[in-house]
Amino acid sequence: VKIILFFDANELLSSPIRDLNHGLCKFEINDIDTSLIVYTDKSSDGKLSIDKILIEEIGPDVNIHSKTVLSSPAEDGRSNNICNITINKPPIVDVTFHQNQNRDSSIDVIVGRMCLSLSIPFCEKVALYVLECIPKDIQDLGIVNLGYEGETKTERRKGSSNSLTVSVRVNRPELLFLVETTSNKKRYFITKSEVLIDLSRHCNRLNLVTSLSGLHSLFYDLNEYSDEPYVVLKQCDVELSRNVEDNNEKISLNISGIYVKICSEVIHSVNDILNDIVEHFKVPEIEIDKRLHRKLSAKEIVTEDLWEPKKIEPYVNKEAVHTTLPTHVTN
Repeated sequence: VKIILFFDANELLSSPIRDLNHGLCKFEINDIDTSLIVYTDKSSDGKLSIDKILIEEIGPDVNIHSKTVLSSPAEDGRSNNICNITINKPPIVDVTFHQNQNRDSSIDVIVGRMCLSLSIPFCEKVALYVLECIPKDIQDLGIVNLGYEGETKTERRKGSSNSLTVSVRVNRPELLFLVETTSNKKRYFITKSEVLIDLSRHCNRLNLVTSLSGLHSLFYDLNEYSDEPYVVLKQCDVELSRNVEDNNEKISLNISGIYVKICSEVIHSVNDILNDIVEHFKVPEIEIDKRLHRKLSAKEIVTEDLWEPKKIEPYVNKEAVHTTLPTHVTN
């Protein structure tokens, strides 16, 4: 599956060939394997696996260091090439679904090692793409007659008696944030952690636990420190839990010891990121249409009820009345 996103959505095209200068990113999914088995006792088993996911930035102003946005980091395969041995790697996404005859469901999701690379210019492109997708025309509904509107009551949905268990595990994900993409000086922050999410719902009980194991952050400045990273955040564990039972909600956050180190290069890099945000995410002045401005500034129109009895006012003739004077007055 291959999907390419472009900015020129309103342009009329005479051919299916698009101009890459208006491109945003390319999304690829390779080797999708899915299966579903339904048994006679109304239970079912499902499976979905994806071997490769790739997102690349396209366009004239792509990142000069790396145009890959999301991918699986390349691993060193020299040990396998020496012996000419091929090893079958697990899929990058593995989803398993099971439902018994009582309609109790369980879902297990395992995501392999993935690296997400972001930068301020790419985030700006995504924001502009989302804004272009939002419809701009405001529909005028006119005057709403309240006499034709009925009062609707929504019944509160009863809680499901079936149980649901969801387990998500993300193995060693990496979040890479590039500081500067327009020069040869490569600086970036990289954050690594093991992500575990467990959700269980049984009748009126709900438990959600999210844990980050081995969370740490590194800073790379290839010109100053070569390949040696500067440790900004040492490894720590974070656990966030939410428990709901009988309309009673409890949220707890547990964090192990935190050790943060800051140097001048880190401060300068954070300052550069903030300057890029101010430069790229400028809010344009919105010109409000005169008609829309009049609608927003006008007072609320009071609808007149034609069926309500009203007091009859006396008739007053506003025309001038010319009276004829008697003859003895004029003489």
